Amino acid sequence: MQFEIKLLEDKNESEYEEFLKKCDSALFNHSIKYRNFLSSILQNSYSKYFCFYLKGQLEAVLPVFIKESNLGKVVNSLPYYGSHGGILKSSKFKKDENTTLFNQVNDLCNEFDAISCTIVESPTDYYKSSYSLLKAEMIDNRIGQITRFPNIDNFQNYRDTLLYSYHPKTRNLVRKGIKGDFEISHNGNWESFVILYKMHCENMESIDGKAKELSAFEAIYKGFIYDEDYRIYQAKKNGIVVASLLLFYYKNTVEYFTPTIREEFRNQQPLSALILQAMYDAVIEKNAQSWNWGGTWLTQSGVYHFKSRWGAKDYPYRYHIKTSSELNNLIKIERKDILREFKDFYVYPFK
Repeated sequence: MQFEIKLLEDKNESEYEEFLKKCDSALFNHSIKYRNFLSSILQNSYSKYFCFYLKGQLEAVLPVFIKESNLGKVVNSLPYYGSHGGILKSSKFKKDENTTLFNQVNDLCNEFDAISCTIVESPTDYYKSSYSLLKAEMIDNRIGQITRFPNIDNFQNYRDTLLYSYHPKTRNLVRKGIKGDFEISHNGNWESFVILYKMHCENMESIDGKAKELSAFEAIYKGFIYDEDYRIYQAKKNGIVVASLLLFYYKNTVEYFTPTIREEFRNQQPLSALILQAMYDAVIEKNAQSWNWGGTWLTQSGVYHFKSRWGAKDYPYRYHIKTSSELNNLIKIERKDILREFKDFYVYPFK
């Protein structure tokens, strides 16, 4: 069974997006707008989105970004803060078609002539077993966590329905946040992005984490549409923003992108009250069915328990890393130098 492989071009972007709409495992990261966002913020890199046609019909896609540096070339599907990429395919695929498809993806990885080629599964892909056909030299595991919203039996009582879907301890934290009488609203103005960014930097510094750059928030402000693609929720006390949350909306899923909180208000739980309101709005106003908390490392037990107590279920997924002989030389280089040269890209598991 032979496929015809074409690179995504402007003229077939609508066909690509239609394919994503029909593909259950397609997430926000696979979209054209997210590709444009990555293109605007990733340095010394370029994209190749492969479209696989069978009998003239688009049946599979593989979104890829390539990073070039002084140390060589690295390929990700997809880069930047755990973005999911991977191979999206239609439900028509049988064993023989799967083998042919993954053989062609293997050939593409080899043609890139890269130090490593990492393909990240979609957490919602029900056919992850087929990735064994990639024959990756390394595997890195993550846990995706997704909350599936309860069905609406009564609009007036749905806030309580949500509340009782949480773990009792989280339920109590939300109630504490509600009693704090914070003013909760959402908007998409630039001032809200600046506030979000500053609080995000403070939060990341407190845990010695890596903060997203201001340029990323500028790209979101310019490249996405408020109330269609995203919202910034804010909790205020006496007119001051004490918690903020950037969310994206894609298909029937809400993407939990950047949460922030002022440290001195953390114990009052404004973010917990804010999340309840954002979930309620997503269901009532946007017909959302799920809330994607993003990936969690296996070592992040605290983060894992936080998400799980909001009713999140586990969706394990893997990074499949195909390597070249050049990786042996790269491993000898200091980690900080690798992170600098391949900024925002995944190279290999630092273990």
